[in-house]
Amino acid sequence: MRNWSFTFILAVASALLCGCVHEGDPTLGVNAPREAPPPEKTPRLVGRVSGNVYISAHGGFAVTFPVSREYGGHPAADDEQGVTFRDRLGNRISFSSREFAPESQMMAVMRTKGRDQALEILVKDIYGDGITPHYHAELRGGMLSFIYLKPLATRTGVAAFVHQNRVFVVETDLPPGVEFLSKQDDEGALDERLERNAVALAQSIELR
Repeated sequence: MRNWSFTFILAVASALLCGCVHEGDPTLGVNAPREAPPPEKTPRLVGRVSGNVYISAHGGFAVTFPVSREYGGHPAADDEQGVTFRDRLGNRISFSSREFAPESQMMAVMRTKGRDQALEILVKDIYGDGITPHYHAELRGGMLSFIYLKPLATRTGVAAFVHQNRVFVVETDLPPGVEFLSKQDDEGALDERLERNAVALAQSIELR
């Protein structure tokens, strides 16, 4: 029931934010279909797009667009290690991949203390000590997820895992308006769903 409720909330937020209504509904005074908005212009990319899939230049991964093209979803920016998707609903989802050397601290901690400790040291170095990581041993050989609060109070779900000699990190922001529409839920439930979304996005990555 909670998953259905969150899906409904996202749908309502999408409608409010984009001003969408059912075309031709006489109760709303709309008698003729409106022209579809023009698609967002895709910037010059380092990686490449094949259909609905983004393929990184050197990051060793591919990912299906996680944002809807109906609402202008597109790769807004990328570099050799990662890509950020955006749409007109305010979604921001990023995927990144960084290589580490065999003699690095990351590899040393993985050998001596385990993958969970190595990942925790890494994410706390990036995001600070204020996060509370959760380890998922059964996912991608071991994955960490957590909620990160940005300086402007944007809530971001983050998931990270290691594959061979690379660390993969996914970030997904809470879409604008969702928190306001979710006041009937407590903050912990909202964070749990956001974190679960980050984990699902991390599992969607095709490794190469």
